[in-house]
This record gives sequence, structure tokens and C-alpha cells, in this order.
Amino acid sequence: PHVFDKRIAATYPLAQKYQDLFPAPVLSAVARGVSFISGSLIAVLIMFSLVEESILLEVHAFDRQLIWYLTIFTGIFALARSFVPSPSEVKEDPEEIMLQLAAETHYFPRHWKGKCASFDVRDEMYALFNYKIQIFLNDCVSTIVTPYLLCFVLPHSVSDIIEFIQEHTVNVDEMGAVCRFSQFDFKHYGFRKEAQDGSLNIGQENVVGKMEKSYLSFK
Repeated sequence: PHVFDKRIAATYPLAQKYQDLFPAPVLSAVARGVSFISGSLIAVLIMFSLVEESILLEVHAFDRQLIWYLTIFTGIFALARSFVPSPSEVKEDPEEIMLQLAAETHYFPRHWKGKCASFDVRDEMYALFNYKIQIFLNDCVSTIVTPYLLCFVLPHSVSDIIEFIQEHTVNVDEMGAVCRFSQFDFKHYGFRKEAQDGSLNIGQENVVGKMEKSYLSFK
């Protein structure tokens, strides 16, 4: 698990860099306007302070000292600028960033190739990275839903679970009964020919070859 957590942690900066390539036009325009107005007011207040140092403390507007407004406008300016994409971020190649991201996640569907600059691929990638508040809410809901699933839903799959255990269990000397997948049986579970010739549907291609990827990543 610690290796998995390390890989996932490495994807966050790359995912953020990829997300920055798709700034919201309306939000960026509003942020630029707010930053311009707040920056202008900050400049005026600073000019006043250069003329007279005590003016920010002695002059009041709406029962507030000018230094209070300087602090507020500075915070607004900094917040607005954070929503304005920098030119260097826009010039990044989305294909290159996605390849770097795929090197960590080992997830790169075939239909993404050459389309990483599209909004469809962006939305699919966003679905893989949930907000922390969403993860927290899912954990809260799972504490309520899990008992129901265990009591009423899972019993209907008992026969499938038993069948899976019977088909994929192997006895190993000095270890006993283990799951056959853990033995990296490439002959039985390896990458199949139908995955190479493209006969699998989208979605299935993410399943095949998983054992090889796991072996190369965690050996």
C-alpha cells in the first residue's frame, strides 16, 4: 500500500498541471477584472502612504482605517490572481503531461491518444480525482450503506464468490492455499492476443495486461 500511496501522491502535481491547461474563460475574465480593480486601489493607497506615512492610520473611511482597506484589497488581489492562468501554463503540451501522468497511474485508454487537449478527455480525467470533501462524504455514506450491502445484496453473490475461489485457488508448498493471481501465472492470466489486435471493447483493455503492469511496477 505504501508504494501505491507514493505513486498516487506523485500524480497530484501532474494532474494539477493538466487541469491548469483548461482555465474557465468566464472565471479568468472576472478574475482579471477583480485583480485590476483591487490592484489599482492598492496602488492609490500606497501612493497616499508615500505622501504622508500616517495617512493610512489617521484617515478613516466608513469607520475603517485606510490600512484596513489596504489589507483587504491585497488579499482580494492575491486571490484573484490565483485564478488567472500564467502564459507558461497555457503553453504546456497536454499530451506530454498526460504521458507523464500515465507513467505514474498506468492508466491511459487508447481513445485518449492524440485527444488529451479535448474537454472530453479532461472530464474523464477529472472523474479519477475526487475532491476531498467528496471523498469524506462518500466515507460517511459508506458507513450507512455497507451494512445494508453485506446483509441484503452480498448474499445474492455468494455462489459467484465461491466459484471464483474454487477456480482461482492453488496450493503452494509451505504456504498453503493462495490466490492464483498472486503467483503471477502469466501463462494462464497473461496478456491475451485479443487485446493486442484491438478486438476488446473500450474498458476491457484496461483490465488485460494488469498482471504484467503489476509485476513490472512492484517487482
